[in-house]
Amino acid sequence: IYRKADNYVDGNGQEIAYSQFEKYNLSANTGYKVAEGKQLLASFIFDEASDVGYPALPMDVSLARAFIGAVSWIQSSFMGNLEQWETKLYANSITHVMDDSKRPVVPIRMDMPGWSDTYGFFSQAQLKLNDHTFLLKVDGFYNRSLAEMTMYPNNPNQQEMFMLTWPDVRTLNTGFYGEDKIEIPGGNIKLSARATVQGFNVADSFGLNSLRIFYPEMEQRQTRYLKSIAAQYHKRFKTVHFTGGVSYGDRAPTVSEGFGFYLFNSFDNHDYIGNPDLRNEKALETKLKLVLPLERLKLGLDANYFHAMDYIIGEINPDL
Repeated sequence: IYRKADNYVDGNGQEIAYSQFEKYNLSANTGYKVAEGKQLLASFIFDEASDVGYPALPMDVSLARAFIGAVSWIQSSFMGNLEQWETKLYANSITHVMDDSKRPVVPIRMDMPGWSDTYGFFSQAQLKLNDHTFLLKVDGFYNRSLAEMTMYPNNPNQQEMFMLTWPDVRTLNTGFYGEDKIEIPGGNIKLSARATVQGFNVADSFGLNSLRIFYPEMEQRQTRYLKSIAAQYHKRFKTVHFTGGVSYGDRAPTVSEGFGFYLFNSFDNHDYIGNPDLRNEKALETKLKLVLPLERLKLGLDANYFHAMDYIIGEINPDL
């Protein structure tokens, strides 16, 4: 796929400067049937964009490049009652470079390159025992996130300024997921749970010391324990279908939320500084659904309740 767009023109015929872009994308998918019920699959994506304008920002993207690949093994029968075994290895590498070289007038020249590399896997299989269908899955990934900013003063006698906006954060995540679908007369019950261990390591000492300006007691490494549970009930009462469910889960702060350093948000015109001491964000959700199929009509009623605790959102610090 190749795409190229000039500047956007609004409904009044006014050209919006720095809204152009150019990009191309190459993808390949292949599979090989090793034997009956055994498949080897592979996929690869190369995506590159250049000259991407951002009208809401003082700078544009000169390069956004991604390499994305995966290899999968799928086997219909595995060991004993285990079946539908699937294992995948994947990796991606992303480069993102922002600069203002094409902007005629800016308060100060800046370059902002960033890199993100991720390597991961998952392996899952099904187990059927009487009225139970179990799904067991283990997964993990490793991510490295690094981004920097260099500011060039208009006065050549002044020193350049440098900072790490992502201080080379290394994330290691390992989790286990289990699911049980139980068949009952006229319906089913599905129970699931997940447990995850996620570790962060700020590998760059310069970036670590920059964050310690705001968080003097900050540790270089931290470990978080994440969990989620869910239950769903489906039952058919003559012609009425009823579905109810409840779920709870939490998540760790992202690299930007936990360790970002002066990240500009064009939506609210503020710079953001991450907080490594943030609590895990938690969410509780319940769902109810009734469906009444008629001869030529199907009536449905849905109700949802969602509640978040320790919700992660930016706060204004008047001292800054």
